[in-house]
Amino acid sequence: MLSARFLHDPQFSVHVNGKSVPLSEHTGLIDKTTLKVNDALSVEAYFIDSTKSARTTQYQGIAFWVGGRLVGEPSWILGNAALIDGRTRIAKRHTVVIKSDGLYDEVQPDWSAFKSSKLIDSLFQIVSEYVGKLFIRLSTERIQETRDSVLSQHRETIEGLQPLARLEIREFVDDLTSAQPMMTVETVSVAVQAVINLEKSRSGMGLLEKL
Repeated sequence: MLSARFLHDPQFSVHVNGKSVPLSEHTGLIDKTTLKVNDALSVEAYFIDSTKSARTTQYQGIAFWVGGRLVGEPSWILGNAALIDGRTRIAKRHTVVIKSDGLYDEVQPDWSAFKSSKLIDSLFQIVSEYVGKLFIRLSTERIQETRDSVLSQHRETIEGLQPLARLEIREFVDDLTSAQPMMTVETVSVAVQAVINLEKSRSGMGLLEKL
């Protein structure tokens, strides 16, 4: 838990009984890959789920490590482009670490940021594409999990509706979860129950049940 909180800082490590968990073995590690920037430069990318949403977004985002030292502060902004709104739950929950030992000449003297160069532009582009693909994958997986969970909760009630009503509710769940992939199962479930009640009222089923 502590290591997840300070993932952005390579100079902070947690040791228990003299042992420390390396980044590559962190339980929250979702993906590890090597990104090729050009023929002469490759970087290691780690995509980590810190499990619990942070109270602030100050240390969430993409952290660049050069030679085991943090460059600037983690951010979801690369250059002039924002990859994701840092206030969203998915942004608060994840951290991306980009490790390299070949970018010393591209770092500002005070290590506050990278210098402006074509190489850094290429690096940002490659990292941006990588992070975008991971977020799409995570959102897709979450959407499917939410859909399955909500439809399972209301299965008996939905099966008692008319065929057209069942189809409309499934379409409603698909549209809602696709538009808001980070919406909680509980929230979607409440919305689905409201739609079910409307369908019952429209078809007169609610009156039949009372009778």
